[in-house]
Amino acid sequence: KSYIMNKSEMHVICWDLDETLGHFTPIGRAMYGESVEWDNEVRIRYGIKDLLVEFSEANGFQSYITTSGVKKYAEKALRATGLRQYFKDVHGRGTVVMPNKKVLRSNNFKNYEDVAWKSIPYDEYPSRMLVIGNSTSDSPVGMPGLVTIISNYRTDAMNLREVIVQLLEKGNGDFNAGFNALLAESQHVEREWGYEEDIFETPGGVVLNLRNVTDEHNYPIYGEAHSIPQIFVKSVKDTHQPVVVPFNACS
Repeated sequence: KSYIMNKSEMHVICWDLDETLGHFTPIGRAMYGESVEWDNEVRIRYGIKDLLVEFSEANGFQSYITTSGVKKYAEKALRATGLRQYFKDVHGRGTVVMPNKKVLRSNNFKNYEDVAWKSIPYDEYPSRMLVIGNSTSDSPVGMPGLVTIISNYRTDAMNLREVIVQLLEKGNGDFNAGFNALLAESQHVEREWGYEEDIFETPGGVVLNLRNVTDEHNYPIYGEAHSIPQIFVKSVKDTHQPVVVPFNACS
């Protein structure tokens, strides 16, 4: 497989927890003795365990949890669903979320610097680090060039795999270079009301919307604009429904 990395140049994937890996809210409620009748199913993204095995240390990748939730909740959710073994470490509220939210004018984006400093040479994070979340709030603060894939857990892991592989193959192992290559090959589409999109369709039929936005309005603390490469999974040809984990197994 052309995307398998040399272990001496480990690549890092930062995973958001809630609504990215799965839906774990009932576990959080159970921790505090609460429950909601209409929301009592724990679900994980279909095929996620296979994907995490494929992009594991054996193939030159390390995965980290980077959630805005508290670490205790994240650890419990991962262990209850059999996912904890696939992650090098769990980074939660206090390290991933900026402690002073007034710094950000409109969005509570995330800080991935701690993960980068501990796992790879810091200045290589644009090429060797990737963020996967379910919303733009998972994008990085103060780390220009760090690519974010935005994909909800209802899209199965094999479609997400297609995106990761495209980034690695187009960029020869460099996530940021892969994003720029995909953007260069994208079709520029003008929508109604002046809205524009750069659309790329993978060989497997995953349709992506690529955006290279600037953070000048969101990060005044840094004093200058930075590039934020974002990839939205817009549609897929086929997908599998998330897997339900019996709630009694998570109590």
